[in-house]
Amino acid sequence: MDINQVAQTSTAIVATLIPFLPFLIETGKESIKKLSEVVAEKGGEAVFEKAKSLFSKVTSWFASAPKLETAAKSLASDPDDEDFQHKLAKELGLYLQHHPDSLQDILTFFAGGESIQHVIADKGSFVENVKQSITGQGQVSQIVSASDNSTIKGVTQIKN
Repeated sequence: MDINQVAQTSTAIVATLIPFLPFLIETGKESIKKLSEVVAEKGGEAVFEKAKSLFSKVTSWFASAPKLETAAKSLASDPDDEDFQHKLAKELGLYLQHHPDSLQDILTFFAGGESIQHVIADKGSFVENVKQSITGQGQVSQIVSASDNSTIKGVTQIKN
């Protein structure tokens, strides 16, 4: 098993889930209202549906990996906390190292269907000179979005 592939896959899972994790773990009227705002702001329904499907796979592992569940709940409580992000990636990596079938399932998940490229600027941020290249089969969504007094300049998104 390629440890770099496991690390990259774990990081990709975390990056995909971060914007939506608080809402995927918590349910209720206020959460659903806030979720609709985040879906609109962070790239729309396609991104949310992909995250929801991925989260379903991850939650199926919780019974045999309680530390993974704890790490997910911690990150859901504070998605901007880099320590929580690293902890979830670490626990995902440990799980995937010991469950090669799950790793293959996630690799297939990321390889198939729709590929999404997204540049996001929010909370007064400034993003400049970004170049993204994506290779994949199927539909590709390339999205650039800025909100909350943010600026994006010089973004290039390429589908190979």
